[in-house]
Amino acid sequence: MTLIYLALAWTAGIILASRANPTPTLILILTFFAFGAVIINRHDKTARLAFGVLLFFGLGMLRFDAARPDTDSAHVMQLNDSGQLTLQGVIVAAPEVRDAGLQIIIETEQAAGRDSHGRVLVRAPRYEDLAYGDEVRVFGFLRTPPEFDTFSYVDYLARQKVFSVMYNADVEMIAHDRGSPFYTALLDIKAEARGFITRTLPEPQASLLVGILLGDESGISESVKAAFSRTGTSHVIAISGFNMVILAQIIMSILKRFLSDGKAAIAGLVAITVYTILVGAGGAVVRAAVMSGLLIVGQALHRKTYVPASIAFSMLLMSALDPWILWDVGFQLSLAAIVGMALFVNPLERLFASGLRKISSQENAQRFMGILSESLVVTLAAQITTTPLILYYFGRLSVVSLVVNFLIIPVQTPLLLLGAAGTLTGLILPAVGEIILQGAWVFLTWNVEVVEYFAGIAWADREIHLSQEAVVLFFVFLCLMMMYQATRPRWAMEFLQKSRIPMRVVQAAAAILLVILVYTILQRPDDRLHVSFLDSGQSVLVESPGGAIILINGGRFPTRLLDQLGDKLPPRTRHLDVLIVTTPAENSIAALPEIVERYEIGAALTNAQASDNASANYTALLERLDSEGIASVPLTAGYTLTTDDGLRIEVIQPDMPPVSEDDAFTGELVLRLTYGDAVFLLTGNIDAEIESHLLENPHLMQAN
Repeated sequence: MTLIYLALAWTAGIILASRANPTPTLILILTFFAFGAVIINRHDKTARLAFGVLLFFGLGMLRFDAARPDTDSAHVMQLNDSGQLTLQGVIVAAPEVRDAGLQIIIETEQAAGRDSHGRVLVRAPRYEDLAYGDEVRVFGFLRTPPEFDTFSYVDYLARQKVFSVMYNADVEMIAHDRGSPFYTALLDIKAEARGFITRTLPEPQASLLVGILLGDESGISESVKAAFSRTGTSHVIAISGFNMVILAQIIMSILKRFLSDGKAAIAGLVAITVYTILVGAGGAVVRAAVMSGLLIVGQALHRKTYVPASIAFSMLLMSALDPWILWDVGFQLSLAAIVGMALFVNPLERLFASGLRKISSQENAQRFMGILSESLVVTLAAQITTTPLILYYFGRLSVVSLVVNFLIIPVQTPLLLLGAAGTLTGLILPAVGEIILQGAWVFLTWNVEVVEYFAGIAWADREIHLSQEAVVLFFVFLCLMMMYQATRPRWAMEFLQKSRIPMRVVQAAAAILLVILVYTILQRPDDRLHVSFLDSGQSVLVESPGGAIILINGGRFPTRLLDQLGDKLPPRTRHLDVLIVTTPAENSIAALPEIVERYEIGAALTNAQASDNASANYTALLERLDSEGIASVPLTAGYTLTTDDGLRIEVIQPDMPPVSEDDAFTGELVLRLTYGDAVFLLTGNIDAEIESHLLENPHLMQAN
């Protein structure tokens, strides 16, 4: 457990340094103090651990500080948005072929005629003959990376130490072979393998196999990527910890017949290492190899404590090499998938096996479990932990994911075997390799057909967003759960024994709490505007992107309105930020006195109808508001309510408050709700005269 504590402290230090930007002197003082305290208290286990955690916290801050790019006056980013210029440098990564052109990253040596440094992402013509290690001269407009509404391209590139982009650049070759000879050789092998696959198989099967085996997704069309994304199967079209584990476990399962578990695990690790080297040893591949390798070792050692400790070690190791990796979505998803497989595969297998034994014989149950374990159980275990991240980053939940994975995961094993064997053989004996790849084509085609069929279903996925806080809360709970299962702390076991609480009761309570937590998370604000027209009369519920709740009118029937609010709002919500009463008409307000009694109201806005000329229900509403200490603010045209997240509600009618009950429709509030490009005009039951007035003045119905 010590390693877990240290890894968590290290990670916390990196995150804090990225946000608070502490001074290096302060970090050094903290680190040296903690190091000295560890030495002084080396014989006290508790104190040593406490100061060790503080030490790693400081070291994490130091590591992130050291990883900050040097953006001095000679950095190429200082020339951003200054017009056309010429850069000279070396290509430091394998070029990516995309529909829009060839994308390369160069380490600048000269810019605008002077010495410079820093990386630039360059978009060149698609068919330029460029490779890793080439020295090039590029000409074009150097720009700052753009910001999008839902994606920060600046932050994404900054994590790769890229702060400048140059699109539609003219490229001139200067020299070759200025990169690492070893890495160049690996990329050459990868290029030969890619070329053999694309010459042998048609599309999209060829590009899918290149993605699965070589980690190069650039050839996969956007429509195919979208289909795999909609069905929750994107993990099968790229090198991942999931595919690495399958590859290694295939070899292990064969060798276990002749070797011990330990030797079989070593063979699996060797297979992962060789595979990693052959496909180019890119960052994503190395990440997947490290994580899956540690999981295999943990399973081979049969130690419950090893798996969480090995995950902590991998996170510590990889963030030490590059602390920016903590913000890499692929790293987070791979880590979450490995955690899910380590934590939930065995419990899910026992659950499914128990259910199968109740409806079938022992022999049939074992046979079915052999199928379910790989195709359903492993996928489900990984999805439990990756889904919160997917909802946070991409905002979509695949409804058909489990079904599609159940249909395509069983063919991943023969697909990987035939694809790898055919490609390796094809590099030596092309004719034989082509024959073997035809077998892989069958399984690739099955994957494509199944995925595209289910992706074509209208309800294949849903739009659901999670906040960052909700995701953090989920993984904190998961981390505590892992640590408890790994160590079974004495104090917890003694408490359970003394309290005589059956373990099933504890598990049931935990399951109930988890359901409540998940449901609450799903009901949290998702940074989007929600406008619901309730089936309870003239009533509209508005939920702003930041979570402000505004109810406009209430309809005639209290029970129907309460049901609608209970369905739309989070389960424990008992407040409304604003209540707007546009008219005293019975059909609009009869249910509101009950709402004031059940919910806390932040403010009440009305159409200024005098209570002595109003109905009994409207008078009761005003009296209920007054008894609760809620101020009633009368509105007329020109009033604007603006929330912190940018939602605007403007009153555009009437100019004067109503003077009698007969004047209710003339004096009804007409509201214009605006958020970004979205505009809602809420007119209620206005009469023909007011409608004509609005039509004659269209600017009243448009956003300012």
